[in-house]
Amino acid sequence: GLDHTLRGLAGFDYCWAITLMHLNAGWKPLVRPPRGPRRAKQGVFATRAPHRPNPIALSALKVVEVDEAALRVTVEGLDLLDGTPVLDLKPYVPYADSFPRAKAGWVDEVRAEEDRLGYWPPPPHLLQQQRSVSDAGS
Repeated sequence: GLDHTLRGLAGFDYCWAITLMHLNAGWKPLVRPPRGPRRAKQGVFATRAPHRPNPIALSALKVVEVDEAALRVTVEGLDLLDGTPVLDLKPYVPYADSFPRAKAGWVDEVRAEEDRLGYWPPPPHLLQQQRSVSDAGS
């Protein structure tokens, strides 16, 4: 069974969740990302678009609480629909999962005036996240 499978996870700040985007229907080889030039399309594998040939998703999540007995992990940062199947959890390990100097392809070329979501201003919870990131950088 799954007994003891969460032992040790509470000691990690973040984990990866691998999920199945079970409600996605269809995909396109070229997509228009929500950030960057409005007319520019990118290959689906060069984006984080949810509609993909393979319906598997990967999310980095903050671990808030782990209840081993109930087999429950409480996280922050989850952007999934209720009932989305979770296939696996893996701990986020900075030495293996972080590449601070890695290039980000076309995303590195997006100018500040182009870096707007399709809805602007963003909802309050996203605006607060942007302020937090901005404050941390100054």
